[in-house]
Amino acid sequence: MVLLDLTKPKFAPRTNVPALVANTATGDDVETVLVDGELLMHEGEVSTMDGEAVQARAEAAVDRFAAESGWSVGPGGADPPGALRTAADLPKRGPTRLLARLARQRIEDALGR
Repeated sequence: MVLLDLTKPKFAPRTNVPALVANTATGDDVETVLVDGELLMHEGEVSTMDGEAVQARAEAAVDRFAAESGWSVGPGGADPPGALRTAADLPKRGPTRLLARLARQRIEDALGR
């Protein structure tokens, strides 16, 4: 169950609430979330995960990706390597390498590195 805050001006007038929710609501409007009787979010605060830890893992994953792929990644976006470099690196990026890298990343994440 998802409870939304419909008191915001963007939900006025409340003449067709299902259409308003479908066309206007965003994640910022979510107040409370219950799943299988478990309270996952209350008053906009997620209670089932550590947001800072998730953010740190995501940033570490982006850093690993940039280091391994050669992409320049920053606040303005990403700048992939040129087609010639990508083609030259294809033998290094096969399915076996990808699976090994994903396995290593999962182990590092499990160990908290």
